[in-house]
Amino acid sequence: MSPNLLNTKKKEYNDFVPEKNLKNSSLTVAEIEILREQLSSCWSPPAGAVIERGMKVTISAKISQSRKVLPQTIRLVDTNISKTNSYYSPIIESAKRLLVNPECSSLNLPKEKYNLWKQLTLTLDYSILNN
Repeated sequence: MSPNLLNTKKKEYNDFVPEKNLKNSSLTVAEIEILREQLSSCWSPPAGAVIERGMKVTISAKISQSRKVLPQTIRLVDTNISKTNSYYSPIIESAKRLLVNPECSSLNLPKEKYNLWKQLTLTLDYSILNN
């Protein structure tokens, strides 16, 4: 994810023609990139946290058909950050806050592909987000 999105037109899923046969489809590269752009703009790193190359946090959440994140369903799935890291909790909480940020609580995803994203799992690579 690239947090520097200056001078780029904000894309939306409506900019793309829906696929004819959605039964066996997946999200397109363009649809995934639109979501990455939206989420990268919502991430706030913990103040003072030392974020090392390769730190990752995987979170999951249920998403309503209206593309709203259901906050009570946000869960930590996995991380490679040691619990002895003094910033462990702030980093994990920042990952969870990403999905409750008002700019990201309604995700820019194609409504017609709800079955593909109703349970969303995201892996956040903090070394990429921090560039």
